[in-house]
Amino acid sequence: MSTLTKSVYPLANPKGIKNSCELCGKPAFVQCNKCKITYYCSHEHQRLDWVAIHEQVCCYVAELKTTGLPFLGSEDERQRRNADRVEKQKDLIMLTRKTGQKFLFEKRFNEAVPAALQSLKHSIEVYGTSSIELVISYLILAEASIGLDKLNQAEQYLSQAEWTVLKTEEVGNDYKAKLYTNMGLLYDAKASYQEALRNFANGIYYASEEYGTDDIRTSSAYFYMANVFLKQNRPEVTGSMYKQVVEIWQQKLEELCSAKLSRPSTTAEQKRSILGKKGTGGSTDQSLGSVDGELDIAQQAEARQVLSSIYEYWSEKEVDVDGTSLATLLLTLAYLEFYLDNTPQSVDLLARARDTLDKTDSLGFEGDELKETIEVVASQIGNTPAALRSTGSKQ
Repeated sequence: MSTLTKSVYPLANPKGIKNSCELCGKPAFVQCNKCKITYYCSHEHQRLDWVAIHEQVCCYVAELKTTGLPFLGSEDERQRRNADRVEKQKDLIMLTRKTGQKFLFEKRFNEAVPAALQSLKHSIEVYGTSSIELVISYLILAEASIGLDKLNQAEQYLSQAEWTVLKTEEVGNDYKAKLYTNMGLLYDAKASYQEALRNFANGIYYASEEYGTDDIRTSSAYFYMANVFLKQNRPEVTGSMYKQVVEIWQQKLEELCSAKLSRPSTTAEQKRSILGKKGTGGSTDQSLGSVDGELDIAQQAEARQVLSSIYEYWSEKEVDVDGTSLATLLLTLAYLEFYLDNTPQSVDLLARARDTLDKTDSLGFEGDELKETIEVVASQIGNTPAALRSTGSKQ
């Protein structure tokens, strides 16, 4: 087993070495009082892991300890318990991955690390040390390291991910897209902008092959590439790519909000599941996947971070952006807030979008059509129970 795997997977130590810290692998003397099986080298690491991920997985970790015990029951019963254990671990992998990715978009890099380590640990147990399933965990760790300005460490994780992708036959374009996008982030952090653009372009190519050019999973690399053009003082290209990102998110969020307005009760139940709460079936796998195209917790965080960043840039006085583009962005943010059950905020954003168009001298056909859309959406959202309750409370 490689040194890298040992360093990020504390339980992969030789037999006889026990009670390793969940985060750093050092000898541990602090035990979690709830699950009784997780140890830390210090209370500081225990607090960090608890806030980042352990609070969410503590009960599942304790449950895994008693699942699949080899000396109980018949062979069929043992196989059934082992299969149940694997399914529970796959649920944990999904939960910890999505949580780690969510923290990345929220720029909570220190908290993304424990979540990614948990994901990596369970992935190794289920799939082995050289499986393609480990790549996402490596990439989360790499991006967190970039955010923490630990570029050498990020290179190690990316090298491990790249090696795994290259040696895997018939690897999917989705893995290639994620790998190249993260490589672009590393070169961006090193201020090697041409290399960053090349890798982002590769990320866009493979994401487009897998999902299409107008998918939100392709828009991530568009956004990162636009940021590089901004650093190169190329505002026209930056603005054009930002508009493309907004258009992609607008289309996706408009579809989701239309579905929510037409099926409010069903969508609300799906939303509760997508936010990570355990459903009646007792499985976290369904709760964290995408239900009928819904956004998972990481995609929700991405939408907020990306759209807010573009709005912050376009709101600067020295940035030349047309009123129609700004109003479109405000409409898209309104869709997002309504989707996340923040209806009063959504209504406010729609009002700001309307004001932006009112202050624009020449709207043209596109602007007039957008204004009509905003009025229709404001009417629909304004008549929802949440909006009416908000209006009543103000009165």
